[in-house]
Amino acid sequence: MEEVWGRGRWELVSELIASAYIGHVTTGDHYGPEGARIEIHDYRRAFPDLTVTVDDLLAFDCHVVRRFTLRGTHSRPILGIRASGQPVVLPAIAVDRLARGKLVESWSQVDMLSLLR
Repeated sequence: MEEVWGRGRWELVSELIASAYIGHVTTGDHYGPEGARIEIHDYRRAFPDLTVTVDDLLAFDCHVVRRFTLRGTHSRPILGIRASGQPVVLPAIAVDRLARGKLVESWSQVDMLSLLR
């Protein structure tokens, strides 16, 4: 989260995400490392000063629950929401499934309500 989302270290995506990855997000499913790159790119484009804080991390068997917070200045549109130019805080949660040390499936939800205020 912190390296790829927060620092834009794209080279890590293929190391961390399986080729059969499915990311279930509000806008629809993303597939493979490239699908994850597209989602991350959209957020980093909308919030060029994006920072990520992992607030909680819980693991059981092959599942990991991440509670995290995205922070940044809303500089470009995202999900059809016009840029406000204001700093925002976006709480989020994800449930991930891992296999052989790689992310194979994620269900995530980012609270975008602050963008609509």
